[in-house]
Amino acid sequence: MKTDINIETQDELYVIDAKFYQSALKISFDFDSSKPDSKKINSAHLYQLFTYLTYAAVKSSSKTVSGILLYPRNHYDIEHVVTTVSGDIRVATIDCNQDWGSLTRNLLDLVPRLREDSSVVKKYAI
Repeated sequence: MKTDINIETQDELYVIDAKFYQSALKISFDFDSSKPDSKKINSAHLYQLFTYLTYAAVKSSSKTVSGILLYPRNHYDIEHVVTTVSGDIRVATIDCNQDWGSLTRNLLDLVPRLREDSSVVKKYAI
């Protein structure tokens, strides 16, 4: 399986799937005008990342496996966690219209252990 980004520490594996769509959420229209339209995370994107996590959990059985479904921020911020049997999936947006240093810091913040590791911070000159 070919994932976008894998970040591996001694005891953790993060699988990151980056998407670029006009909208990170799908809007479900309700024909009953008294009910608001609902916005939902694209289930196909969740299933794809869930498949990656399931495969990674079997392959790296000694590690805690987590996933991040990452979208550019368009119209709104998303910060949501979906718990699955294969590991947690974090759905998040990131503002791509910021300076490189801020973008790098925000990307590193997606995986807390990276932010704590000074070698990573030095590598990216934050």
